Amino acid sequence: MNKLRIPIFAFLAFISMSGCQAKDPKVISSHLKIGMTKAELNSALKEESFLREQLVAVYPNRSVKEMKGIIGPHDPSEWCYPETLGDQLRFDGNEKVFSYLIHKKYVFANGWFFDYLAVFYDQKNDKVVGWGFFHEIGKPETWNDNF
Repeated sequence: MNKLRIPIFAFLAFISMSGCQAKDPKVISSHLKIGMTKAELNSALKEESFLREQLVAVYPNRSVKEMKGIIGPHDPSEWCYPETLGDQLRFDGNEKVFSYLIHKKYVFANGWFFDYLAVFYDQKNDKVVGWGFFHEIGKPETWNDNF
């Protein structure tokens, strides 16, 4: 019985250390810079798991001012760079958001929870305008097409 303790303990330690670890969004975003092109963005985040592409647009029955208030930290664990990102977005259908997986977790009876890095990209000028760390419930396939 004593001979089995060490292999079992080693196996359990390996399993606990090799589980799905959350990445640090600030480390991932350290590869980003304002004004980088789509090609540079793809190169910088080629190792990350892409989740979804969305359009930055005004929701029905909302104003641009209300939408600008939505883009930004609503939770102390969320953040945006630059902090004025919501004010800089034009909501003219020209900007897109590319989401990259940071961490996902399934909670029984509640479904999937995703933490992700969202990179805001201006298609017309081919440049990144900012990024942020956000949370979402539900699989990316069920997310709204508009951010």
